[in-house]
Amino acid sequence: MLGAFFDGARADLTKSMSMNPLFQVTHSFQLGSQVAPPSYNFGAVFGNENIFLQGNVDHDGNVNARLNQGWSPRNVTKMQAQISATPGHSLLQAEQDYQGLDYNLNLKALNPWPSDMTGIYVGSYLQSLTKNLAVGTECIYIAKLTATDKSWIATANIQPMGVLQATYWQKLSEKVDFAADLSIMTAPSRAICHCDTWCKIRPAHLDSTGKVSALLEQRFTPTFSFTISGEIDHFKNAAKVGFGVAIESTSLTQEEMERSVPYFRTKVSYVPQRPPILPGSPRDFIGTLLSLKVRSDAIGPTISVTQNIIDLGSAWGIEESLWDREWTTLSGGESQRMALATAVGLNTAEVLLLDGQNILRQTVYRRD
Repeated sequence: MLGAFFDGARADLTKSMSMNPLFQVTHSFQLGSQVAPPSYNFGAVFGNENIFLQGNVDHDGNVNARLNQGWSPRNVTKMQAQISATPGHSLLQAEQDYQGLDYNLNLKALNPWPSDMTGIYVGSYLQSLTKNLAVGTECIYIAKLTATDKSWIATANIQPMGVLQATYWQKLSEKVDFAADLSIMTAPSRAICHCDTWCKIRPAHLDSTGKVSALLEQRFTPTFSFTISGEIDHFKNAAKVGFGVAIESTSLTQEEMERSVPYFRTKVSYVPQRPPILPGSPRDFIGTLLSLKVRSDAIGPTISVTQNIIDLGSAWGIEESLWDREWTTLSGGESQRMALATAVGLNTAEVLLLDGQNILRQTVYRRD
């Protein structure tokens, strides 16, 4: 349910070759694991507004590939492929997903072979009955219930072989989420429950088999992060620990990177529902934005823009001293209001809000 936990040592080296369209390559190394041999993996990613391509190959020659093609905002084609030297491990999956106004239609084909119609073919349909309840079928019985304020979501599905699966997610606070996954099989009689909790950047995992896992990732600079992973199996009296580093670089100069950003993107700001997780202080973040040539050419003197943003924050109850505090020491509400003040203060044409009604007590602010 969360990012993959690991043991041993891991290193990821990423280099960006282009920003628009996006193109980057990654070298990944892992060794010292108790459950897997040392490995090397080379990956590449390409993407633009309509297409996303991802592929990787390991030292044994196993290839994994993924394709997402967006024909429209509601119509997406997805494909996944795996080529393995191990017999029976190669596969191909094709998927078509269409999102209607109040329904979702999905078609999948696993290892299809049109000449003799072998393979696995699955169709699913999900229909919203009310604002909070949706039901559907996939040769399975599915139900989904959502809170009016989106603070929790519960799902359940029953499969023909007597398998019941239920999931539950709830936002406990601005920094803490909780999720649970329950699977019950009648033959043989077995039940497994997984529980996940994550606090901002510290996910944790607990299941009914006695395993407890935690993952901590700290980004010291925009291009360097350090990860620690740990797992304890209380029933087997076993433990695993992993350490990882990720380094990102690019062959592009700062000016080339800025030129690769489409102009329209400089006129749109996005404020997510979750508080931003950024290094430094909000004032440092503003300085980074204003240092970009593509913005400095369009918005004018740095000092006046910064003061304009701070004045907006003051109007929304943000004291000026808070702009010099670390992001991690701010409350969720303070972080979101400061992010919104920054977006509006940059004089962008549009500000996109995700669940923005919770940021400013259901008051909408717009600057023409």
